[in-house]
Amino acid sequence: MCGILGIVAPCGRSVSIGRERIVTMRDTMTARGPDAAGLLIRGNVALAHRRLAIRDLDAGTQPIVSDDGQLALVYNGEIYNDDELRNELRQHGVQFRTRCDTETLLAAWQTWGVKCLSKLRGMFAFGVYDFSANRLFLVRDRCGVKPLFFAEADGELVFASTVAAVLQHPHITRQPNWSVVSHYLSTFRTTLGRETLIRGIRQLRPAEYLDWNLQTGQLSVDR
Repeated sequence: MCGILGIVAPCGRSVSIGRERIVTMRDTMTARGPDAAGLLIRGNVALAHRRLAIRDLDAGTQPIVSDDGQLALVYNGEIYNDDELRNELRQHGVQFRTRCDTETLLAAWQTWGVKCLSKLRGMFAFGVYDFSANRLFLVRDRCGVKPLFFAEADGELVFASTVAAVLQHPHITRQPNWSVVSHYLSTFRTTLGRETLIRGIRQLRPAEYLDWNLQTGQLSVDR
């Protein structure tokens, strides 16, 4: 299952909260990932992960960083066509060290960028930060099997697999989203587009990806 977490501040700023609070946010998702935990804090970016180890139990620690240090990834899910992608990536000179599809996903992004999304078959939610381009991407699978929530907090973008993790950020306010509450009480469904039961916390819809270019300040969501 796994749980992912990220906090990204504008360029030139450090993440506004300390390591201890980030760990607290991450560990609200221990039930999603009881087997291991990871954390990366670098400049304006903090990425964290709780792991449920299924494939390659001895490897697969996240966040995972590319060999050149330019890409960092946190990922929850399973890539069903992992073998097919590995064979194609080997033709591009990629050499794999593990059997984890996390490594496959990072290599696919490094090779094809956002175009790799058309090649992925599986259930997944992931965040990837490109340090060379100062750009954040958040991605959710086509059927929306894996959750991915995000919110703005004092200029930072916070994302996680659960609303509870996002709410642990000290700059996120706990205010009900009454239109969604009303929708839930009348339909027993909490889904209302990107809105959630907490005002200001949104979710990526199935088959969507968020692209935040920190150099230009432009943020967009595409399908």
